[in-house]
Amino acid sequence: MAAGSCSKITAGLAYTCTQGAKIGGVASRMYIANFDDIASYTQDATSKVIDTLVMESTKKFYRFVGEAEKHSVVYEAPDGEANYSPWVVTLNGVFYPDTTLDREKIDALKDGGRYVVVIERYAGYMECLGIDVASGTVSDPEGGLQWAGGNGGSGIMKTDDVSFKIALKGKSSHIPKKFLPTGGTLPAAITYMETIAT
Repeated sequence: MAAGSCSKITAGLAYTCTQGAKIGGVASRMYIANFDDIASYTQDATSKVIDTLVMESTKKFYRFVGEAEKHSVVYEAPDGEANYSPWVVTLNGVFYPDTTLDREKIDALKDGGRYVVVIERYAGYMECLGIDVASGTVSDPEGGLQWAGGNGGSGIMKTDDVSFKIALKGKSSHIPKKFLPTGGTLPAAITYMETIAT
């Protein structure tokens, strides 16, 4: 028998037409918080979906809005040594900061530390990036995404792209979890996020 990981799979995957028909893409709005501003979170015991995000006192998520169908998320799990192959999660954001104050917000992201990001997927749910549910505890989360690069410019032609593109990246033991509060609908998740965002 070949040597390998000590862990074993314990279940398989089914397929339905509904699953296959899920659409891709990320909506224009995302919510970004400083990692240390997350006090705790909870997961549904059955679905393992994150259903609450609790902020430290007076702390908030910050709403970042770009253009629809421009942002994206990539998950990669390269083969690692010693049976350790974390998922590398990369968020690619595209924004159009018009004023100097808006540009300073991009600068702040570049110069900051670790982040938790909640994105809206067109598939009908939100996704929580940056909380590693297998590390730490629900009242002492671990993880976080960090600045991984950015670029912007004037272009040459009037029709050229003038957006600012950013990347936030981090490692996680698991694929990022869905975020849906009790009730399980995307509108409920948006309403929830709007109450803890500014």
